[in-house]
Amino acid sequence: MNGLEIVVTNYNTRELLTACLASIQEHPASCPTRLTVVDNGSTDGSALMVGERFPEARLIAFADNRGYGPATNRALRELDYEQVLLLNADTRVTPGCLDALCAALAADPHAGVLGPRQIDDDGRYQLSCGASLTLPRETRRWLRHRRLRRDDAQARLFLEQHYANGARIDWLSGSALLIRREALRRAGLFDERFFLYFEDIDLCLRIRRAGYAVRYVPDAAIVHHGGSSAAQAPELAEYEYRRSQLLFWAKHGDRFGRMAIRSWVGLRSLGLWLGLRSGALPIGDATRLSNQRRLLRLAWEGVR
Repeated sequence: MNGLEIVVTNYNTRELLTACLASIQEHPASCPTRLTVVDNGSTDGSALMVGERFPEARLIAFADNRGYGPATNRALRELDYEQVLLLNADTRVTPGCLDALCAALAADPHAGVLGPRQIDDDGRYQLSCGASLTLPRETRRWLRHRRLRRDDAQARLFLEQHYANGARIDWLSGSALLIRREALRRAGLFDERFFLYFEDIDLCLRIRRAGYAVRYVPDAAIVHHGGSSAAQAPELAEYEYRRSQLLFWAKHGDRFGRMAIRSWVGLRSLGLWLGLRSGALPIGDATRLSNQRRLLRLAWEGVR
């Protein structure tokens, strides 16, 4: 059935979620739309807010935090329309964005997943796409994020022009993805072994392997605050990022890449663990020490 499903996944970001849902109301798509909010065990009243302020939205509320992929899959298993837009709760749609994305998908039958240009509140470009991960590209991606976090204007301008001019795009950030339903049928839903991070890159890779293209649509813009849910549980986010990194490379990397990533994560975790144990680093939440020990074991034994 022709129309647009919008799925917003939230964890403890009630105010940002409110702004996100309000922006969808203010700048709706011209086609039939169904809005679903998946609340991942929030304790800040997010689910109650949705019921009170956005009663037209379908609410799926979990009692605990299932992780982004597993929670979002719950909504993806119940789609009515042929295209679905996945949004993080810390995003806001801009005027014309939804129609621009839907038009781009309709115009390209080979496209399986599209991603908009992502900007911050000041309109500055955010890195949200790239080519398939190799060790050099993984290093460059890390360096680019560092430069953007320092608000390096030259790096920001280069990347915005680079990707807008047709650079190779193999993955898109899961904070805003428009996906063809048929592509999900062929490629499968999110791999639920990824609790958080890398599940979007993994899905894009599988959609490409299913015969579809991944496209970047710079004419459609979405405001993204970035990292808001992760900031609610930083120790968990730190652990899950490295665990997902190990899992992604175990799943898709060659032998050398797998060993290199395992060595990097293992040495990093060992250094942090020793620093936390000795008092050279502030321990903060005691779970951080336990998490580094767990990561060290995963790097040594491998993650499945």
